[in-house]
Amino acid sequence: MARVMCSLRQAIPRAVAALVVAALLLACRSGACSSSSSGLAAATTASAGTSAPVPSAPVDAVDAAAPLPPPADAEPLTRIAWQPRGHRAALLRGGAITLVDPARPAGALAVGPLSGAVENLVFSDDGAQMMTHPEDGPIELWSTATGARALTLVDEAHRLTGTCFSHDGKLLAASIEAGDQTRSLRIWDTKTGAVLPDVAPPQEISGFWQLAFLPDDRQLAGFDALQVVVWDIRSGKRTGGRGFETGATSPVALSPNGTFAATSLEQHALIAWGLGAQHEVHLDQANGCADHLNGVYFSRDSRTLIASSLAGRSASWNVPSLSPRSRWAPALPEDREKGTMSDDGAIVLHVLADGSAEILDAYTGRKIRGLDGAMIFDLDVSFSPDHRWVLQGGAAPVAWDVLTGRRSPL
Repeated sequence: MARVMCSLRQAIPRAVAALVVAALLLACRSGACSSSSSGLAAATTASAGTSAPVPSAPVDAVDAAAPLPPPADAEPLTRIAWQPRGHRAALLRGGAITLVDPARPAGALAVGPLSGAVENLVFSDDGAQMMTHPEDGPIELWSTATGARALTLVDEAHRLTGTCFSHDGKLLAASIEAGDQTRSLRIWDTKTGAVLPDVAPPQEISGFWQLAFLPDDRQLAGFDALQVVVWDIRSGKRTGGRGFETGATSPVALSPNGTFAATSLEQHALIAWGLGAQHEVHLDQANGCADHLNGVYFSRDSRTLIASSLAGRSASWNVPSLSPRSRWAPALPEDREKGTMSDDGAIVLHVLADGSAEILDAYTGRKIRGLDGAMIFDLDVSFSPDHRWVLQGGAAPVAWDVLTGRRSPL
């Protein structure tokens, strides 16, 4: 009996080890095992009775010098649209939209099913609603909490040249161009889908390139050709606006909260004015603007006015005081480097010709930190509204944490 028990004590560990090895080999053949042969040997040693821990590779162990490879059969991102607050983004891939928080990509929410590839996408101020419009398709409202369709406002619309929600989210305004190029303006109740009557702008203006509700949600501002018009949406009476004497204007920017407008005139001159006032502020060479301007826009929270130049530089001003927030720095040679400014005008994303990227202080041009890996700036690259994340589109969308510089695929 003693010999039998001794034999069993010797045979059992060998049998267990053999079973473990067989199971691991079977898992490797089925594709579930990614360990190397040295890892397999370590696991076998551990099963034989050693207590040494098996080291594991870090989850984010990615070659920081190379771009992340695109997933198999992934459709490239065509656009990134941020919700007005926080850092949740709508990622557009052809006829599909996914709402993603870069901090929690596993919780992504699919929106749809959609009617086609989306041409226009607008969020309400609180981010609870989203309007989409595919070319020659319906104008639809969606819940960003569930991803489900809430309303279909128009079964077919050729083109939208301007859209905006009222600040309380109860109205949606859109300037629609039909297939025969006739234009019309409509305002819907976002709860019922009913069209508001008597919303036509004064002076028979056919359509607008931009729209913004004023804070009272009773007045609407629109930019059409060479003028900004403000009118009461129920009476149709004009309440304000401004015309331009020259045709050489860049597109006018209307602040999302409907309080300010800005445009660049004659290449260098940048002017801004309150929609409820006639006073203009000229933000030109006296404030360091020596470059030809090619872009003027307001931050999503309407607290910052940002202008960009053909030389790749940006500057910003506080709203409503219009005092300078950041200088025209850094200088980014157009043929070698590119950059974009955060919504608050505090930091700049700076991408060099070799694809390396860094975060700079917008006022001093000083480098704050580098970002891991390479960035393809020609793709859709943008800051989140809270300037915590940078997203890059393409076939393999990537998010960078601005505070740490680390990147992760989406």
